[in-house]
Amino acid sequence: SRATITPPALPRPPAWICALTLQAYSHAPRNCCLRASNALAASDVVAAIGVVGLDFYRQHAAPEAQRRALHAFLEMARRHDLPVALHCRDAYAELLTILEEHRSSVLRGVIHCASGPAEFIQGALRLGFHISFSGTVTFPNAQATQALVALVPDDRLLKHPADRAAVDW
Repeated sequence: SRATITPPALPRPPAWICALTLQAYSHAPRNCCLRASNALAASDVVAAIGVVGLDFYRQHAAPEAQRRALHAFLEMARRHDLPVALHCRDAYAELLTILEEHRSSVLRGVIHCASGPAEFIQGALRLGFHISFSGTVTFPNAQATQALVALVPDDRLLKHPADRAAVDW
């Protein structure tokens, strides 16, 4: 069946805001879900699109379905002038290529819980993205991720706010 969602009209700024996601890398969203998401993205309570992206590690959704959904969400972010929160695992070069394709639009946001290779972090920074790391970066065995933190300028560095694994850093 087709879903129709009409966001409520808000007479004043909302008391809360949210990010809109379907985590397309976990499952392939249907067209009706994308249409409903697009309608919600127009509301005053949606402040960002995401977390969306590519995850070829577990492949809960086929790579092609992930690509289609990512393009749809990036277009949605452009259409509604919203930042994106991006997830990437084992698809680093491909995500950068897709972001380059969408570069002509006003695309901005954050790489969520980054773990990728240095080339990915540097490419995302060149495209203007902020970089967030999870609290696991503080773990003694996280030297590879700690080396990535050093690549990120302070004004583009974020910590994942909901991470219970974090030690103050």
